[in-house]
Amino acid sequence: MAQAGPSGWLKRAWNAGAARPGALIGIGAAGLMGLVCVQAGQLLRALRKADHTGACECFEHRPALRRARVLVLGDSTGVGIGAADPHDSLAGLLAAEFPNAEVVNASVAGARLVDVIEQCRMQHWPPHHFDLVLLHAGGNDVLRLTDWRALTTDATHLLEQLRCVGKRTIWMGVANIGLSPLFIAPFSWWLSARTRKASRIFATCAARAGVEFVSFFHERGRDVFSSECRKYYSTDGLHPSSHSYRFCYEVLKRRTGMANALRAAADRRRLPRRARSAWPIASPGATQ
Repeated sequence: MAQAGPSGWLKRAWNAGAARPGALIGIGAAGLMGLVCVQAGQLLRALRKADHTGACECFEHRPALRRARVLVLGDSTGVGIGAADPHDSLAGLLAAEFPNAEVVNASVAGARLVDVIEQCRMQHWPPHHFDLVLLHAGGNDVLRLTDWRALTTDATHLLEQLRCVGKRTIWMGVANIGLSPLFIAPFSWWLSARTRKASRIFATCAARAGVEFVSFFHERGRDVFSSECRKYYSTDGLHPSSHSYRFCYEVLKRRTGMANALRAAADRRRLPRRARSAWPIASPGATQ
């Protein structure tokens, strides 16, 4: 007697499922739980790997002759995790181009917007202490399922705080997390949808607060990072690589008033103290 081929097994399984719909539901649920476990395991391994590779210490720069003050604030992208060297992080690249700018980095890996708010409260910086604030935040809110209403509230409160801390704030948005090599379907589709909605909320809140917002979210086919994953992602498949940080830094210079703000701050500090009070503070505009 000939053994039944794969199609025979599938047919019998389908017939059994048709007779007992609960069996098909159970099989589907088991398969979904298996995917959840696989994806969760991959994410945990990536986060552990990120803790032991690349730039895990926040880059800071304290020049002897300070002409400007910059605050870098946010999550692991502010820390520079994924970069081969701390000097390849955004803070490091900025310090290399503006060596007379003091760079204070208060970023913490894993921080959500609500965590960044708490970071600001604990520091007690004087009003307008910094000439420029670079905010790197939002990705962990996408990953850790922050409620949309809470996300809007947190973003609004955070930007209000930063307007008091710095003369100018630039928020670097989140890339399409669902396109990261780490994630598999259907989770990748879901994360893309969450990132898309979060990016719209961030842009809206930034525009209301008069903060420059640089969006890095793009759909598949237009996304630079996923077009060359080995180049733009670190080995954990989640965080940016040194090439990615360099790309984002060039976009930041091209699309914002960052360079002009730092040059204006340097010029202002070269003036006699009496003349500084008459120096205008640049009025930021929303950039998307």
